[in-house]
Amino acid sequence: MIPVDGIRRAARLALQDGNRSLSYTEPAGLPSLRAWVAAKERATPEHVLITNGSLQALDFTARVLLKHGDRVVVEAPTYDYSIAVFRRAGVRLAGVPVQDDGLDVDRFEATLKREGPPIALYLIPTFQNPSGVCLSAAKRERLVELAQHWGFMILEDDPYRELRFGGDAVPTLRELWPDGEIVHLTSFTKTIAPGLRCGAAVGPPRLIELLAHAARHTYISPGSVAQAIVAAYCSAGLYEAGVAKIADKLVCRRDALVGALQAHLGDRVELATPQGGYFLWASVDDDSARFAARARRAGIHVVAGSQFFLDGNGEGDRAIRLAFASAGAGLMDEAATRLAACLQPAPDIRSGSPV
Repeated sequence: MIPVDGIRRAARLALQDGNRSLSYTEPAGLPSLRAWVAAKERATPEHVLITNGSLQALDFTARVLLKHGDRVVVEAPTYDYSIAVFRRAGVRLAGVPVQDDGLDVDRFEATLKREGPPIALYLIPTFQNPSGVCLSAAKRERLVELAQHWGFMILEDDPYRELRFGGDAVPTLRELWPDGEIVHLTSFTKTIAPGLRCGAAVGPPRLIELLAHAARHTYISPGSVAQAIVAAYCSAGLYEAGVAKIADKLVCRRDALVGALQAHLGDRVELATPQGGYFLWASVDDDSARFAARARRAGIHVVAGSQFFLDGNGEGDRAIRLAFASAGAGLMDEAATRLAACLQPAPDIRSGSPV
């Protein structure tokens, strides 16, 4: 899915002024790329920090804007690397379940009334990692109202929102509260290429300035060549068409994987079919950790659902995450065949013994 020809063209454009693209740049990122992201997000460059992928933006946010012992609410399940980032920062994490239309806002509001507000709410609202669900427009509006009333910050991790191939688009939380206490994270690693390692944080200038200070003292200057290539790619008008092609391929891969799983695993798997993004969340008739280990030995990378929950209390023990982005549609039948062979034999209901 990587648009190699477009990136090659962008690299040539970026290196036409090699002295600029091969030199130090501002800690907050290459000015031309900050300006492009700002225009796209209806902001100004002072609202934008370019980072080494969106996870680094989250890491800066956790280190700079949060203090040891602060309480942060996350979705359950949520991205396992984000859990690791918050734990390194020493914050206290609390999970709120995810429903078919995103975070259980009723339960979150009840938590606010019972325990008071957290310092921040972290969520992946669009085609969530790992569940693939999309937070509804009504829930987005409620969360913004709750943040305004209770005074907590929203960390909106949103790298998948443009990779939609079904359903209606919904506004970002930042669009609903453009001047609010929201740090919006996005990434070109999902919409252009992962190897370029470019992400962005968009938020209030006073917060972005603090994050840029952390960036300066982490690496002095970011990787200007990769940022120059991304800026040239976007300025040349390649971005929108490239995203559309990626989405077209993703939906083919999703459909092929869903069909193959249903054909080979039958009623031993339950699927939540996403309308965008990279991930398929499924429940298997097996212990997911053992199943994932057997799948890896069979050459299929499966992540056990328990990795995406805060506590080892049985949550996610039947769930698995499958990423359908990196394998072509033609491989999905073979993948499902191998996965079916990895399932433990179903018990014989008549005798209570394995079949």
